[in-house]
Amino acid sequence: VDLRKGELLKGVILPDLEENSASRYYRVSRVKGMDLSSVAVAVYLKDVDLPVFSEIRIALGAVQKTVVRMKNAEQYLQGKPYTLQNIDKAIEIILSEINPRAGSLRATPYYKKKMVGYLIKEAIREMKGGNILNE
Repeated sequence: VDLRKGELLKGVILPDLEENSASRYYRVSRVKGMDLSSVAVAVYLKDVDLPVFSEIRIALGAVQKTVVRMKNAEQYLQGKPYTLQNIDKAIEIILSEINPRAGSLRATPYYKKKMVGYLIKEAIREMKGGNILNE
């Protein structure tokens, strides 16, 4: 964002999702009603009806200094079938790349890593209508 002194961002216009694509955003907060996420996960899938990952985007919040895209995991999944084995491997890649602060008041690094894996799986499962293979 290239805001100058005195400028204020008043809105963001996002394009509509492409046909046959879906996205999910989950955040976990310690205190209800407080806008301070312990962890946040956003997942986008293109061509949801295909049996393989056509395109996936994964972004995480509150696990690094800033919001971060998980491009290595995205690349790993590209063209692979929707299986728990493939998703688990992508999550391994993600967990090896993130390093949540131990001193965070929001949650422990262990909790954040567990929630990242769980929320990514839930997002994909929900967008695929529960259709993930146990291979």
